[in-house]
Amino acid sequence: MLKMKKESLIIVAGIVWLLAGVNVAVIGVRALYGMNGASAAVLVGVLVGADAIFFAFHAMFRELVRRALGGLVDSRKKVYTSFDS
Repeated sequence: MLKMKKESLIIVAGIVWLLAGVNVAVIGVRALYGMNGASAAVLVGVLVGADAIFFAFHAMFRELVRRALGGLVDSRKKVYTSFDS
């Protein structure tokens, strides 16, 4: 069985998520170049809707996030110690 320190595992997970995000961005940029007028209008609608949902969730969970981050900022622990293990 492979054994790895938690710190290293978090770094590896971050790199994997970064690569996945870059891959999705590349697919999106390629799709953007093939759009016509109607597709561009749909894209703008989706982006506006995504922003609206983001701000709605921000308003709903602002206090919860503030309390969770308050515990991290006040303590001298590293960020990854707050993750469930």
